[in-house]
Amino acid sequence: NIPSMVIDTHMIRIMNLLDLTTSKDPKKIEIQLMEIFNKKYWVNLTHMIIDHGRAVCIARRPQCDKCILSDLCPSAFNN
Repeated sequence: NIPSMVIDTHMIRIMNLLDLTTSKDPKKIEIQLMEIFNKKYWVNLTHMIIDHGRAVCIARRPQCDKCILSDLCPSAFNN
């Protein structure tokens, strides 16, 4: 029951695309994101980003035209 953020390949990819980190190290990314986001959002944010990575921001074929984050994403439409 220790609140934290799960950093998987989807989190790493999307957080890098959004310029919220430049690291590939899961522990470093977790620490950075825990400083950025309020603790009460950690668990839900983790699930939402992982789901988003599986359904919309797919590594080899991102669907930027369907992405709700495309206005915030420096990488949108560059792939």
